[in-house]
Amino acid sequence: MTHYMPITDAAGEVVGIAFVGQNYSDGLAALKERLRTAQLGKQGHFLAVDTRPGERFGQLIAAPADEGQALTAHVEAADLPALEALLAGTREQATVHLRERAD
Repeated sequence: MTHYMPITDAAGEVVGIAFVGQNYSDGLAALKERLRTAQLGKQGHFLAVDTRPGERFGQLIAAPADEGQALTAHVEAADLPALEALLAGTREQATVHLRERAD
């Protein structure tokens, strides 16, 4: 994670830049691995979904399988409106059902 801020002189001219950065790569990798392997109840699991605007929006970023795929591809059709509202931030909670995996 990084943050940059311009340093200006009395006239408002940029004379430098302040930088603060922290490398969270190892911690993030460990968190993703923990999410991939953790079990929820007898058959459940955890998923992390990218909610940042952009081309990866709605994709699985940590899951036991199918990382990089859209979460919408794994949700029952009847629950898609609720999922889309969650991802859009217009709904705070919902129950959605995942489709059965064809392992």
